[in-house]
Amino acid sequence: MTPVAEPIPSSDNVTRCFIARLSKHNKSNQMLKDKPVIRISDASAAQLSQLESWLNDEYTISTDETKDARLSISYATEYSSGIGMPFIRFESVNTGDLRSIVSSYQLPEQHITPSIIKVIVGLLLHSDTKELDNKNYRMAFDRAHDLILLADCEHNILRANASAVSKLGYSEAELKEMNLADLFYTGAAGEDFISHICEQGRVVHWEYQLKTKEGRPVDVMISADMMNEEDKIFLCIAQDISVHKEAHRQRKQEEHLVIMGKMAQMIAHEVRNPLNNILLALSQLKARPKPEEEEEKTFLDIIDRNCMRINALVTEMLDPVRVLDIELSPVSLITVVREALYLNEDRISLRQIAVTRDMEQDVPLMMDKEKMVICISNILVNAIEAIDGPGGKIEISTRRSGDRIYLSIRDNGKGMTENEKNNIFNPYFTTKPRGTGMGMAATLQIVRAHDGAIDVVSEKGKGAEIILSLPLSQEQ
Repeated sequence: MTPVAEPIPSSDNVTRCFIARLSKHNKSNQMLKDKPVIRISDASAAQLSQLESWLNDEYTISTDETKDARLSISYATEYSSGIGMPFIRFESVNTGDLRSIVSSYQLPEQHITPSIIKVIVGLLLHSDTKELDNKNYRMAFDRAHDLILLADCEHNILRANASAVSKLGYSEAELKEMNLADLFYTGAAGEDFISHICEQGRVVHWEYQLKTKEGRPVDVMISADMMNEEDKIFLCIAQDISVHKEAHRQRKQEEHLVIMGKMAQMIAHEVRNPLNNILLALSQLKARPKPEEEEEKTFLDIIDRNCMRINALVTEMLDPVRVLDIELSPVSLITVVREALYLNEDRISLRQIAVTRDMEQDVPLMMDKEKMVICISNILVNAIEAIDGPGGKIEISTRRSGDRIYLSIRDNGKGMTENEKNNIFNPYFTTKPRGTGMGMAATLQIVRAHDGAIDVVSEKGKGAEIILSLPLSQEQ
């Protein structure tokens, strides 16, 4: 088969094709020429690239300060109480001279999204209502996830985006008929917001509650800026933080439960000590079919004292605030040590441990007596339980150095390994089969609450020494 040659285009066809291409080229150039110029300043390379990707389709992005521009976008950081807040600022102008500012807007950088950027740029560059209703602008306005309201100082709502309509339950027509203050959960909060934005020109990251059509509160974080000083029109961007607030509330509840759990552990630890004393006394009574009257009285006194101690601890547990509070008053350290020894004298007596005291001249310290007795009692319990067999000794001494008193409690028990020393104050750490690991953790908390310090000196097989350091009052 003989191939058919392609027809040679006539000169008219060539001309028509050329004109079509030229027309298309000129139209493209005209579109580029008609695109508003936005000047970017003080932006990092990443910020500039981001803006270009968001705005290049509809605007010409330039960093040339000599080029005429209808809008300026700049990045800055404002400081409050030493904390920096990154902002992005938009300024529209009449001419290429950026000193001729018509309207402006400033927003925390963390609020910036492609939709928000396009909304603000559209509002600043296209003040004509018909232009604001164009497809591209409306799409950006409604795609924003945050609630956006355009309002004025006369309490009028001029525009509302789809998120505002969806979350608040009103139609945009209904919102436009409403008083802006009525959108807030309380009228006072609404008046406060409007008063501030209209007087100060800006609101940054203020928490409010808006009210849905059904009357349900919506937690929001609002940032707003005056866009048109002459007409007193401002743009309000409200971030729905209801989920974050609920998560925060749940975390606080969980933290409260953890604290209550630790308190319960501490109380359980304190209750267990007198219970053990009662059990020891009962076992001694049972072991002796006919104990002597004096011996019987001693064991009954032990049971009575420890029952009273348990009752006091349970009462304290029923008043949780009291457990955490430290009420300071002048208290004798010797008195505190004496009471802690009294609480443990049953164990000390039954284990036949010798206790010696070498305490310097008594000086009253500012302490919470009840809490400090618990603190020293916990240390004594550890010392008593560390001693196995006969010949047990506990030495208690004090010394004064500078503006502090040092209390030492030393035992000749089994001592501690490095790991045990490093973890002794950690909650739930214990080497006892039935221990809770809360005794020394509570001790550390009490000492720190008194602006004190605690140190541990010990080697395995060589006993242990716990040293408390407590401050003297300023008068001393």
